[in-house]
Amino acid sequence: MAWVVQAQAGATRVCLSGSNTVGQRLAPELAKAWATQQGWRFDGQDTPALDESRLRFTTPKGPLVVDVLAHGTSTGFAALRDGDCDLWMASRAVRRRKCRARG
Repeated sequence: MAWVVQAQAGATRVCLSGSNTVGQRLAPELAKAWATQQGWRFDGQDTPALDESRLRFTTPKGPLVVDVLAHGTSTGFAALRDGDCDLWMASRAVRRRKCRARG
């Protein structure tokens, strides 16, 4: 997908995709809290495109990038289904017809 941005070289990437309601504020704050709980250092946050956030962390195993792509619940479900993200952010349940679309 054109809006998926590349992680810095050598960084582990975790991608959250879906609801802009969840992705605008909640998901980045949850990622920061998760990293803090792990003892990782927060190195900064960028906005590479509209409705996207990239959070950078330093872990004992090297750099970690968390991309939050908040383009809508349906978009996130498609990204998860197609293997383009690791976590789906949803502000509603998935529609049955979308579940059946790919078996």
